[in-house]
Amino acid sequence: MSMEYTILGVLMDQPTHGYSIKKHLLEAFSKHLGLNDGQLYPALARLERRGWIKKQIIEQRSSPTKHLYRVTKVGEAAFFDWLAADDSEAEPALYDFFWRYGFLQKCSFFHHLPAGAIVAQTRQKLEEVDRRIAQLEGVLKRM
Repeated sequence: MSMEYTILGVLMDQPTHGYSIKKHLLEAFSKHLGLNDGQLYPALARLERRGWIKKQIIEQRSSPTKHLYRVTKVGEAAFFDWLAADDSEAEPALYDFFWRYGFLQKCSFFHHLPAGAIVAQTRQKLEEVDRRIAQLEGVLKRM
């Protein structure tokens, strides 16, 4: 599901087409992401079925038909709910930090939130990290 929110985040900045979304995600988040058309376009279809995005078909004379995606009001609400949500679910340390770590994905779109909300979420995450470090230090001392 987090890939879908990441796609919404890209579309929150401006309406665009699938290729542009893929290009943006690969440039911004890593070419090692492994994102392919078989993941992107089904995710766009799911977002459209939920009513979170709307596809506009643009006929072109000398080029293939272009599909322009834009976020709907329902999609905006879902995006902001996700962005503002308490992200305190227990997430283990992962090696593929960005793509698999929801908080880091959210950070990429914090420019949509007021400064106070950004500070609050960041402080909360730092407190969680401090607690986890303390737990790991306790384990280390018992070894």
